[in-house]
Amino acid sequence: MINEDKIEKFFYCLLLLLCAIFIGCIVIIGAKYQKPNDDVRRIHLIGNYEIEGVQKDIQSNIVKGKLLGAKDKRQVVFRGHFDEDILTGNELFLYMHHVKMVLKQNGKEIYRYGFEESHPSIVKSNGIDWARIKMDGITKEDEIEISLESVYNGVHDKTYGVFLENIYMGDYHDFIVQQVHKHIVNIVISAGLIICGIIYLSGLILVKIIQKNMPYSYASCGLVMITGAICSLFDYSYITLLINNTFIITIVDYLSCMMMVVLLMVYFRNYLISESYIYLSRRLIHYGGNIIVIYLILQLAGLASEVKFLEVLFG
Repeated sequence: MINEDKIEKFFYCLLLLLCAIFIGCIVIIGAKYQKPNDDVRRIHLIGNYEIEGVQKDIQSNIVKGKLLGAKDKRQVVFRGHFDEDILTGNELFLYMHHVKMVLKQNGKEIYRYGFEESHPSIVKSNGIDWARIKMDGITKEDEIEISLESVYNGVHDKTYGVFLENIYMGDYHDFIVQQVHKHIVNIVISAGLIICGIIYLSGLILVKIIQKNMPYSYASCGLVMITGAICSLFDYSYITLLINNTFIITIVDYLSCMMMVVLLMVYFRNYLISESYIYLSRRLIHYGGNIIVIYLILQLAGLASEVKFLEVLFG
């Protein structure tokens, strides 16, 4: 029979080895990764925005990613022109955050986004996503009107500012490379943690076969690594370009975050001694599990979106 000291040393060595593996991956991939194509460029909308009939200049009212006066405002209308020509065949990329959008060029509607026909009926918005628009050409002289309407009340003060600071034009594949390049360290670390979690669980299964009385709750450590890495990996600024289904991305992201919290409590319960603390941890674990079940039921029934559910849950 293998004693607990040997098992503990085994897992310490395993964790050190896993850390060395994914640090090595960061160095190797970072050294080989090429700079993205410079043909993808960020452009700016020059002009005014209107909120409840009041017009203000765009450039002088963006402070640290926030559009002044736009917090909790359901609708904002931008009017002006782009600071660069968008050639025919290029794509326009706009970063959306739970909004509906109508884009007009010289008074003519050329694109709409986020309305009921573009997402499943059990959710109220497309979530956080890039709108991709294949352009027939826009010049710097063309009058552009962009109407944004938030799907939810309690609009974050960065919703419209982030939109304005993330307008790009160029080739779709070059844009993917650019966004992945921006987040390459996060991607490698997250992928490394997932691999580490899988290897850890594999080692645990091996030890379980030998050491029959090992608690299953130790598996929660590896599952915390995997679910936490998924939460980190799912950065919407690039993942929505790789996976063309924001509904699935959002559900998996939120489920992973909630499961990570529950699994973390399961893991730390192994180190509790006091009966009162053990009882409290069990209640918290049950509470967390029930929240996940309630979330799934309400979401599948179309009675609550992931955003409103978390607003009710956490305030």
